[in-house]
Amino acid sequence: MVINHEEIQPCECPPTRYSRRDHDKRTIKAAAMSSALTASVLALAETTRKTITATKWFELAVEATAPNARQLRARFQQWLQTLSASATLVDDLTLAVYEALANVVEHAYPPNHPDPRMRLHAQVDHQQLLITISDHGRWRTPPPQPGYRGRGLTMMRSLTTELHLHASLDGTTVQLRAPLHCSGR
Repeated sequence: MVINHEEIQPCECPPTRYSRRDHDKRTIKAAAMSSALTASVLALAETTRKTITATKWFELAVEATAPNARQLRARFQQWLQTLSASATLVDDLTLAVYEALANVVEHAYPPNHPDPRMRLHAQVDHQQLLITISDHGRWRTPPPQPGYRGRGLTMMRSLTTELHLHASLDGTTVQLRAPLHCSGR
């Protein structure tokens, strides 16, 4: 979740009969409580980071922004590592998934879209990794001569065993497949 600090409005509190000294005590107490809360959240985040467990599926849906795409990439990479996937497979799939997420951020939504969302779902089924990246934006057909760009789909195809692209008025879905354990490429 991304917090837009510009949207936070100051409190319209009614005037009180507290002295400056009482106000300072309350401020110090609030600061101490805030510090303790921050420390506990950071401790929880650190514990969570260290105790990622292997599960057969992974799913996150977030606002389609570049920082969120990077966070999804990192979380997806960690999930693959919990499955004891080879380092090569982890690198290949992380790159393919990040390319699809970056495409959502860059191409799926117009600049002032009210709710640009992207979803990453992955699961293990019969030793196959099935990965779906989806959005609710609009597909734009790549130009016939993209110049130095336009190699993302080709790259995703080369890094996985299957790539399926489904574009509709409801959004775009990219489905990737790869064996969880393979003897090499």
